[in-house]
Amino acid sequence: MEGYFVYSNINVYYIVPENADCVCYFHGTKEMAGKLAAKPFSSRVGLLAVSGEDWNRDLSPWAAPAVFRKGGDFSGGAGRHLSFLCENVIPLTEEKLGLHVVRRGLMGYSLAGLFALYAMYQTDFFTDIASVSGSLWYDGFIEYMVEREPLGKPHKVYLSLGLKEKNTKNVRMAEVESRTEKAMDYLCSIGIDCVFEKNPGNHFFQEEERMQKALLWLYGK
Repeated sequence: MEGYFVYSNINVYYIVPENADCVCYFHGTKEMAGKLAAKPFSSRVGLLAVSGEDWNRDLSPWAAPAVFRKGGDFSGGAGRHLSFLCENVIPLTEEKLGLHVVRRGLMGYSLAGLFALYAMYQTDFFTDIASVSGSLWYDGFIEYMVEREPLGKPHKVYLSLGLKEKNTKNVRMAEVESRTEKAMDYLCSIGIDCVFEKNPGNHFFQEEERMQKALLWLYGK
């Protein structure tokens, strides 16, 4: 099954095998969904690309100043966006597709990877989480993580970064690797199956390949 659903400003493009009993949602494009689906990782997993969100508003957990001089501030609308996904978009999508899922994942790249981790502290809706080159440099986020436990404790959490991502003059972003390591250590300490994979290159290098690695680790075993 392949097609589109539209919910207000949110679009969902789906590629779902007939026998799928697992799904993985991610913030991304139709083109990315097609590329990921073209490389086999599991015949049981449907991919659903979510788009249309306001990146700095809908994926940021709380307000924070811009990280780039020409970029906008983060306004902290992740909670509202997550509620819309969990209460409307996802249930309606799975009902329309006739899905009865046993595992439901949330994967994201960059700030969407941060959003995926934030989501597991707000809801037990997702059994699998992937933060691919996630923005764990985000102000106060690692402190938020280690002061509480995720709801429902997901089955698996995948973390990754490029080896060069910490090599930046931006003081906030330079903390990304050490904070991701701290996140992995904490999640492992509370019994979650978690891995932190380091990849060649900077933040924008081989995005598709990094997301494919996440899917393989979550669903290919």
